[in-house]
Amino acid sequence: MHMIYMAQIATSLMLLSQVVGATQEVESGTARPVFKLDVPDPTADKPQSKLWYSQCSWWACLPTQDGNQLWKRSPTGWAQSSGVDSPLRGLFGHGDVYAEQDRIYVVLVSPQALTIVALSYDSRRCDYVQAAPPTTWPSPADESIETATITTDQTGRLWVAYNADQSVWVRASRDRTGTCWTEPILLAHGTGDDDICSIARLRGGIGVIWSNQNDETISFRFHRNGCPPDTWHQKRIVAQGDKTADDHLNCAVAEDGTLYVATKTSLDTLNRPLLSLRERLPDGRWRSHAYATLTSNGEPSRPIAIMSHSLKRLVLCHTLYGRQNAGVNSIIGLICRYPGPDLHCKGVEIIQPIAGLNNVTGCKSSLPIDVPSVVLASDGDGNVYEAIVDLTH
Repeated sequence: MHMIYMAQIATSLMLLSQVVGATQEVESGTARPVFKLDVPDPTADKPQSKLWYSQCSWWACLPTQDGNQLWKRSPTGWAQSSGVDSPLRGLFGHGDVYAEQDRIYVVLVSPQALTIVALSYDSRRCDYVQAAPPTTWPSPADESIETATITTDQTGRLWVAYNADQSVWVRASRDRTGTCWTEPILLAHGTGDDDICSIARLRGGIGVIWSNQNDETISFRFHRNGCPPDTWHQKRIVAQGDKTADDHLNCAVAEDGTLYVATKTSLDTLNRPLLSLRERLPDGRWRSHAYATLTSNGEPSRPIAIMSHSLKRLVLCHTLYGRQNAGVNSIIGLICRYPGPDLHCKGVEIIQPIAGLNNVTGCKSSLPIDVPSVVLASDGDGNVYEAIVDLTH
């Protein structure tokens, strides 16, 4: 049986007090935060990835009241990597991270703006520094952008996707530095105010998938490498009807280019699956796999997908909202083999029930080999919790 177990934090209260917001005392047997931030729900939002593995360490990009901060995980626990010298200090919003060798690209989403920043690893400082000045786009007039995601294609071009003005938009960089960008490119119009999209790097190009709760569809468009930024394949409807759409999307890509998208439906019917894994095969065909049943005890929500190429494992995690004990939630993990994932195996509680727990987040790239695979979640008080996903059993 696959095993997922909670990380045991081997640090004393003295060490924990050296990071922002020392771990609070909790009752024996309950999950403990690994650190605390001064903003609520720092691991939000649904399509975004906050984690990456590089330089033999896990890293996280999370917001604070002073801007974003990088955190680094060592054998003794998590700590701020840069302190007041953070390259993201003064840059606000919830971020999505795309990591590539010694460089990361972050899109930050605040109510006022989208900000793109590129960081590179400085081996002398053992930390990240800004690789280029940040690029900021104000939000459209009278509009706030809920969330955005970022990736690159195989040519090195950066892409950002987001929803605004009931539409799906992308921007593309004109060079590899990410300092010069196209104007917004419209992919679809007529989505709901509450809908979102996500972008992913695929074999031969990139893809954008989005929800539309107005017409109950999940849709997708593909851009082939080398084509002009505004030249896209026609829209493909992935699923339609039966309340299949909701604003919950999170992507992972297998080594053969198969796209897996963990989604939530609006089919709020007891004893029926509430989540659906959308699978785009390399030949462009789509399949959907229902999982995670809504019960009188728990409501599955905010799913994410993570990939292990070497072990051919697909990791699916989600929040389980407590229905009988309202507001007390847990994080569930499920591991299955791919291709042709079998989602009938029972999920395992990887973070125990906590008031306000939500927004599990992982990494975009394949999980590393022979090191612990980390996910984080948080609550409305800014506490951040960790779970270790063990793929070896």
